[in-house]
Amino acid sequence: GAVEVASPDDAIAAACLPPLHLDSSTGPRWNSETDLLSGLAQHYKEEMDKDDETQSTLGGYPNNKKQSLGPWGKAIKTIHAFRSSYLDFEKELGTMASLGIKHVRVPVSWCWTDTDIDPDLHLVTKNETDPNNDDNWIYMDDEEVLDKYTCIDPFYDDVRWPAIPRGLVQRFLRACADHGIGATLDIHTYPGGTSIGTFSGVWPRYSRFWTHGDVPALDKKNFIAYLESLAVKDPHAFRGFRALSPMNEPAHLATLYNGNPPIRTDRETFLPPLPSDKAAEYLNELNAGLESKPHLTKVPDGNHLRVMLWLRDAIDAFRQSSLPSMGKELHVNVHESLFPSEVLPKQEIKSDYGLNQAPMQLFGAWWRASTTPKERAKWAVLDIHHYYAWGSQCS
Repeated sequence: GAVEVASPDDAIAAACLPPLHLDSSTGPRWNSETDLLSGLAQHYKEEMDKDDETQSTLGGYPNNKKQSLGPWGKAIKTIHAFRSSYLDFEKELGTMASLGIKHVRVPVSWCWTDTDIDPDLHLVTKNETDPNNDDNWIYMDDEEVLDKYTCIDPFYDDVRWPAIPRGLVQRFLRACADHGIGATLDIHTYPGGTSIGTFSGVWPRYSRFWTHGDVPALDKKNFIAYLESLAVKDPHAFRGFRALSPMNEPAHLATLYNGNPPIRTDRETFLPPLPSDKAAEYLNELNAGLESKPHLTKVPDGNHLRVMLWLRDAIDAFRQSSLPSMGKELHVNVHESLFPSEVLPKQEIKSDYGLNQAPMQLFGAWWRASTTPKERAKWAVLDIHHYYAWGSQCS
């Protein structure tokens, strides 16, 4: 029953994650990546418990759990198998380059790990006390797996995210460099979820990022410091890195998912307004000097200021780094669903082909106040998303 990226709570969107999770016999249906991780771990626990009861070793679940990965280890292995096999770095990036593709945008979560996973997905080490025994492996226990390959969500203490190995990212970036492709790393998901829907990372849990204090812009896991370090530690990978996108579609659907039909009627918005004094201070910053320029659009008050302020801080963090001077860009992504209709400039909408000028006018006013002409010419890129499939021209 799930048909959209923001499917309702009771519509479970995903059914498989190849190559190891193929159907209902290999794992659960799932809503988001944290839902998948916990669901896989529960599935493997039930399978292992069942094997214990029947004294069966079928399906690779030894009765002696010390001779096997635990449920969380198996879950991480399944997720990493998908991540490492989804794209053949050499073959498929080569094909893309041959077609003239120069840039790719790659979604990543906020949760990364310095501990790599070997290409064979073993999560095991050889028992050095008996190195000649091919069956004598030491499997990583679940406590170590959880410590090295997951992150606890600071807004939901019962939620764990599957971590992305930095080594995997660097192998991908090196392959991009080899084929003349520049990758934009899009921090697609954050703890607590920055919006509602299956792409939020914590769905069907409700978004808490904006209501429970958010996290510092581009500070979590030191993204900027890590990327700067690649220039020295791994210049090959650094050549494949083109840009950083601080957040994907911040607070997407916030103006629809606000307790009003047609989305839901029993929840308040997940994007509350800024405190009044902070909102007034930020509005003064954004609209400074416009009293004598009536032809220019002012940014209006509203809940959207919370997102704009966070993005302003992300821009400033990038601005103060060494990345602009090394030719890297910041791609600031936004979506028009951030604005409620009552704050939009009154304009006639002439078509549905991405020409919704009213929200573009407000984004432009904010962008003008948040970046300089020189920055926009060098490294600051405004990336606006529009869903054609949701318009009247598509069915």
